[in-house]
Amino acid sequence: MRGIPPRAVLLLPWIGLAAARVSAGFRRYSLDELPARLSSVTRLPEVLRDPHLIVAIVDRALRFLPPHRMGRCLKRSLLLLDLLSRCGLEPEFHLGLGFDGDIRLCHAWITVEGHPDLSADGRGYREILSQSILDQLSQPSRTGPSQAAALQS
Repeated sequence: MRGIPPRAVLLLPWIGLAAARVSAGFRRYSLDELPARLSSVTRLPEVLRDPHLIVAIVDRALRFLPPHRMGRCLKRSLLLLDLLSRCGLEPEFHLGLGFDGDIRLCHAWITVEGHPDLSADGRGYREILSQSILDQLSQPSRTGPSQAAALQS
């Protein structure tokens, strides 16, 4: 195994844990709840916080990791959401819709502010869901009862 740093082996249990969390979470929560739950994690030990190594391992192992009946981009995005959050980064999950003629296509990707090399490409897809949109929707309305009544009339 030339060229693979020894700490890559130490990351494998963490990647397995992320895969188990994605599998269980995908069955238990809706897609609008799951990203927030996957972002709430304990940090990796300092020596293992190498986002580029994590992305490389996930990309190589993706087809072997559960859940197996999930699109590649969605599984990759959810796994990296968990693992990069463990590195202390704040990845953001995105879901988009595109068209190829009459065929609708869905695509999932993550972005990491300040780390364009870790961010996946969502070009060609119209974003329909992201963590920032979900965060805005989950915050209580700032309009009081009198303001809400004024808006209805």
